[in-house]
Formats: sequence, structure tokens, C-alpha cells
Amino acid sequence: MLLTGVLGTAGLLGAAVQVQRRWLVLITVRGASMLPALRDGDRLLIRRMSGARVRPGQIVVLEHPDSDDGGYRATAATGVRDRRTWMIKRCTAVAGDPIPPGLPGRCHTPDGRVPAGALTVLSDNPTHPNDSRRFGFLPYDRVLGVARAPYRRPADGRPR
Repeated sequence: MLLTGVLGTAGLLGAAVQVQRRWLVLITVRGASMLPALRDGDRLLIRRMSGARVRPGQIVVLEHPDSDDGGYRATAATGVRDRRTWMIKRCTAVAGDPIPPGLPGRCHTPDGRVPAGALTVLSDNPTHPNDSRRFGFLPYDRVLGVARAPYRRPADGRPR
């Protein structure tokens, strides 16, 4: 009886971990584009969510475009995640919001608003314009999720 109870509990725990993996991803920050908020080596807990649920001000992880015009070679539904490159940026506007200043000419719309199904993102570090200043609008379907909790490196710089 006890063995069955322990195995049952272990099975439930395993199922809970699998469910959490569907919703949560732990990533490591690489580079300085999000200084001072995030440093190289910081770790972030990302909650997977649709791009339609992202709000301005949130730190998002999204797929890096394949070209300077913000285009992608493969569709988002391919499921080939191991070949994707991800970037961490701060959302500055979502569909229907006014277009933030400083974006390229291709980001101008007749009504001056971000189009449906798109968002804009910027690096916190202005010296790293690998964001909507380079790519323009980015589609919701390329969003992995939003940052939930940072895990900072200790002051001595050694990884945890």
C-alpha cells in the first residue's frame, strides 16, 4: 500500500513538472542589450504566453527575425525550436497602440498605430538597436513568453 502511494505521489509530481515545463522556461541572458535591467549571465523565468497577451513594459522573449526587414524564412508553426534564435527585449507597444517614436519609416501606418497581430520591442540599452528600430513590427506568433522572475548573478560574478 505504501509503495503504491509513493509511486502515485511521484507520478503526480512528474505530471506537475511536465505541466510547468509547458508554461515556464528558464533562460540565460547573453549580451548587454538589456542593461541595466538584465546583465549577461542573469537567468530569467519565462512564462509562455501568446503574443496577444503581452503588454507594454513587459520583458519578452521572442524569435529573432531571419532578415533585417523583420522577416522569417520558416513559419512559426514548424515546431523546430532548436534552430531558432531568441532575443530578450522590452515591449513598447502592442496592436492598436500609438507607434513609439524613433522607429524606421516602414513602421508608419496611416492611423499611426501598431497593426493587428504585431508589437514593437526595444532594448533597454540604447547602444544595442537590435530591436524594432532595425526590424520594425514583429508578429505575435513569434513570442515565446514574458519574464516572470529574474535570478541575478551574485555580486562576485560567479554563476550560481
